[in-house]
Amino acid sequence: MENNKTDGKYIASLVLGICSLTFGALIIPIIGLILSIKSKKELEAKNETNGMVTAGLVLNIIGLVKGGFTLIGVIIWVMIIIFSVIGETSYSSYSTKKPSSSYRSSSYYSYY
Repeated sequence: MENNKTDGKYIASLVLGICSLTFGALIIPIIGLILSIKSKKELEAKNETNGMVTAGLVLNIIGLVKGGFTLIGVIIWVMIIIFSVIGETSYSSYSTKKPSSSYRSSSYYSYY
């Protein structure tokens, strides 16, 4: 009976690892990472190994890194949008008058 519970943990860590790569959220790989580490410690206490736990651990780490990069990308994207909106509103307060004719008759334009 004990083996079925630990086998469920192994499968769950692998499934959470796959889901962490698919969905890209940060919560799923964190839960999967905790589950994988606990399962790995149980196996080390028994002097056993299991490929599902190792694969789940690796996939959860990759999913966590991917989720971190996604979060950083979203933050940068939001900052760009915010700064572009701020930039557009700050320029609208300037006058839109065309330069005076004395500007066009300056010495720079007299050569052309």
